[in-house]
Amino acid sequence: MTSIQTRLASLEDIPLLSEYWYDGMALKQLARRVKLKPYARQLWEAAAAGWVNDADCYFATAWDNNTLLGCIIVKIAENMPGLLPDRVGVLEDLILDIHAAGVSGGVGRELVTIARSWLSDQGISILRICVSAPSSVEQAFWIALGAKQKGLMYCLDNG
Repeated sequence: MTSIQTRLASLEDIPLLSEYWYDGMALKQLARRVKLKPYARQLWEAAAAGWVNDADCYFATAWDNNTLLGCIIVKIAENMPGLLPDRVGVLEDLILDIHAAGVSGGVGRELVTIARSWLSDQGISILRICVSAPSSVEQAFWIALGAKQKGLMYCLDNG
């Protein structure tokens, strides 16, 4: 059983987290769910450096002793005009080391729990999550945490 510790992300965490992010995105690209830009890791790292000090962003990491297991990135965003609540949480990413033996041991659940706690402390009552439709594992994870489907997202190729 993994003993999971969590803490806010630091600039020193970014290079390894970008490797984990890239591994997951490369798999999604193979399944034709995303298309990576040239220099995708460097672009992700530049964005992540901004998240570290962004007051409207919760960027936290999970560890087993001195081994980085993954992270969660949640941002606060304005809701659509005319809709309540005024602000919502948006899951930017939940990244896990897909090669780590203990990742299935509750790391994702722990990261989501601490992110939800942070959102609650900010007065945010809703966390929006976009899940890849073909990913039954991702869907099952969120359903097990109590997420309810509120709609479908489609992408229309316009070129």
